[in-house]
Amino acid sequence: MKPFWLAAAAALAAVQAVAQTPTASPEAPTATLPDEEQAVIVKTKQFNMKPMPPEEAMLQLELIGHDFFVFVNADSDTVNVIYKRRDGNYGLIEPSRGNGA
Repeated sequence: MKPFWLAAAAALAAVQAVAQTPTASPEAPTATLPDEEQAVIVKTKQFNMKPMPPEEAMLQLELIGHDFFVFVNADSDTVNVIYKRRDGNYGLIEPSRGNGA
């Protein structure tokens, strides 16, 4: 089983990739995951994301009962992921575009 933060990061990357691609091709090549069997995308969801502060996203996460929640941060206008940590607290993934360092 993957750590939840890895799943949340993968979800954020997928949302950003879809957001930057005007149309997705059903014949897209299958990605190879490191140290795992080849996987395929078996379900795609599209949904409207209203901007909200991280605190509201935290409440939404609790309401849906998932391990992570993807949302548009009202403060930065970027796609973020909030996730439940094993210690009971929450983590927030805020992407940045830089030189990768």
